[in-house]
This record gives sequence, C-alpha cells and structure tokens, in this order.
Amino acid sequence: MSLSAKVQAVLDQVCYDQDLIRFYGAEFRVNAHHIIETPFSTVFRLDSSNQDASFKLYLKTLCDSSDQAKARASIQNEYDIMSRLSQQFERVKMLDVPHPVKLYADSASLLTEEVEGSELENLLTGAARLFGRTSVKAAVHMTELAGVWLREFQQMTADQETSVSFQPLALYCQERVEYLLKHHAPGVTDSLNKAFVHLAKVAEDEGMPHSVFTAGCHGDFAPHNMITNKERLAVIDFTDYRMDCSLFDPINFLEKVGRMHNHFFYRSSFVDQLQSAFLKGYGLLVPEVTQSACYRLIRARCVLLRLFHYFMCRTRSWRMRIGHDVAYRESLAELHALLGSHQPSVLKQSLKRTGMKPQ
Repeated sequence: MSLSAKVQAVLDQVCYDQDLIRFYGAEFRVNAHHIIETPFSTVFRLDSSNQDASFKLYLKTLCDSSDQAKARASIQNEYDIMSRLSQQFERVKMLDVPHPVKLYADSASLLTEEVEGSELENLLTGAARLFGRTSVKAAVHMTELAGVWLREFQQMTADQETSVSFQPLALYCQERVEYLLKHHAPGVTDSLNKAFVHLAKVAEDEGMPHSVFTAGCHGDFAPHNMITNKERLAVIDFTDYRMDCSLFDPINFLEKVGRMHNHFFYRSSFVDQLQSAFLKGYGLLVPEVTQSACYRLIRARCVLLRLFHYFMCRTRSWRMRIGHDVAYRESLAELHALLGSHQPSVLKQSLKRTGMKPQ
C-alpha cells in the first residue's frame, strides 16, 4: 500500500522527533512500522526500542481528512480525554486506557503507548468455540469488567449541567428509514418515521430517569475496541467521544454482544451469560431505566442500524439468505415493538409482497 505524502510526512516527523528521543533516551528509534486498516483514519504500529527495551507505539493520523479543522478538533478531543482518563485510571488496578505520548495538532495526529493484550472480541470468540471452563470464565469475567470500566468512565466524566436533546437522534434515524423506504426494504413503512418522532418527543417530555445522566460517550463501546490480557481491560479508540446521554454506550455494547446470536458457533446461553455479566458490572440499568422512553429510543436506534446492516448485506447464497431473512424479520418486529408502532397485519402483507415469509 503506497502512503500519501501527508501520511509519510507525519511518520517521518515521529521517527525523528527530538522530544521522543529526550523522553525515551538517546538511543530511541523506530525500527519498523506496520499499517493497520481502519475505516476513518490511518493507524501505524511502530516497533520501537531504546537502550533498555523494545516496545510498540501507535500513531493515529487524520491528516488526509478533507475537513482539516474538524480533524484537528477531533484528535485534540481524543488526546484530552485519554490524558484525563489515563491519570484517573492509575488508581484502578484492573482498568486502563492507552497512555497518550504526544499530540501533533497541526497534522491531526496522536501517538500513544501500547496496551498489551488482545481484543476482547477474540476472547469471546475463543470462549464460544471452545467449551473449556477456563476460557468461558475469563470471557465472562472480562465482560463484567467492561461494565465496571464503563461505570467508572461515566462517573469520571459526568456533567449534570449539560442538557441532552433526543430530537437529533430521531432525525438521524429518519434518514436511515428514508433510505430503506427508497430502496423498498421489506416491511418498512413511513409509520416508522412517525414513531421515531413521537418517541423522541415522549423522551424529551419525560426527561431522563434518575440514574441516567449526561456523561462522556465513547461512541463505539464494543468488544473490538477493548484490549485485555485476561487480568485487566483497556478501552481504545475515542474518535467518536462526545458528551451525551449515558445510555448510548451500554446499549451499544449489549447490541454488539447480542449480534453474536447470528453466528452458528455462539450458544445462546453463552451470549445471555455475557450480557448478564456486563449488566452486573455496569449496575445502572435498573427497571426504571429500561422502561423509559429514552432507553427505548436509543435501543431502537441500535435495532434500526442492525436492520439496515441486514438489508445492505443481502446475498445470493440461499443458505446465508435464509439466515439473513430470519434475522431481518426478528429485527423488524423488535423495532416496531420498541417504537410502539407494531401493526401485525400490515407487516405480514408487506413481507409477503416482497417474498419474505412473516413469522
């Protein structure tokens, strides 16, 4: 893969950075670099060393972004929150974030130290495929720790003075519904748009339950953004960090774990065990919360994106198509139930017209 001139310039800047030489010692050097594929940024793993040891650094750059002002603001935001969290998590033995080494604001780039371990998603996959107790026990324990991490993170970043509006979320969902309508997605009608608007209004009128608050929102709080060595857990990639309703991250995590049901090697009981472990660690999703309009709205957003994913991933393989059709129907029914817009007869007729069998 050829690097752009901008990306190469950032890489060269790090390799010969005098600040890093002073920090790590006169014999600091970058011996090799490896690019990591990510959808919205360029990330390098830098194999580095000094006179005492070999170690890895990670360079993330948004220098090729079309909107440089936005890219610089985003990377500054990420640096600020990681600096704050790395200091606050020093007192918590089992929780961590990568330590930010240096911000290169002009090129919208960030250098961090490595967090040793592998993705939590890999641990969950291994535990699901292997029926040994040890791997399952470690997976469940780390999933519970993910809940603890999130609770600590939200309490560290809580801001009771900032208000949250749910109307932008309704508009975001409407855009996805409009796309599905335009492409004649089975079972999708304009009633979904109206239901999202109505539920957002109800959520605004109700306000957030007592144990829900405005706090830092990771934005993609999911197993693939967690690094674990089976003893401690660190969360990476704060690209989408913002202040928002505290329900976004836990609901997103539960949704991502719940999607594991659709892989044949994941036992339903294991997925349920993981979700229960996370809820135990997080400890804030009490019945008052899960029955609220804001919870239903944010969860409906996740289900809509899942439905969107299944529609976009249609395949000609009949075996895969059957699995997708079942998951699509289940997601559509769940979405209607969350929005309170379930119309069985209309749903069945719509699915029948498009060749999908209603449940």
